[in-house]
Amino acid sequence: MSDSSEPRAPSESPARTGPPEGSYLRRHPKAKWALAGAIAVCSAGAVLIWLHYRGRVSTDDAQINGHLINISARVSGYVSQVCVHENQAVQEGAVLFQIDPSDFRVAVEKARADLAQARTDARKASVQIPITSAAAESRLSVTEAGGRPRRRE
Repeated sequence: MSDSSEPRAPSESPARTGPPEGSYLRRHPKAKWALAGAIAVCSAGAVLIWLHYRGRVSTDDAQINGHLINISARVSGYVSQVCVHENQAVQEGAVLFQIDPSDFRVAVEKARADLAQARTDARKASVQIPITSAAAESRLSVTEAGGRPRRRE
């Protein structure tokens, strides 16, 4: 029997040919803390990303619920002044913009000119009515008398 307190010669030590005993994390305790830290950082990042994007919809087929109000003009023209700012709340009947009045001034002047022309044409027609009715009466009286109206030559 050999005494366990006796020193052994280096050649007498048993040879280890397999992997070292224990896992990688047991042999490297700092790696265990680094892995735990990486898991904590990734978990915290995932929670922050979820908190940031939980209220947002990201899809091509997204729809919204809102109040859409069509605004249309009673007349057409160029806008000369905008009286509101973007996304400003407005009351019913408020002036949103002003339309350039120069086109309307031209239209009013043209309408006045057309009215004056129509009045002139009406006066001409009223003067021509007695002449036409006198000529028609003379033809009628000649025809009733049994003659033919004379032609001018």
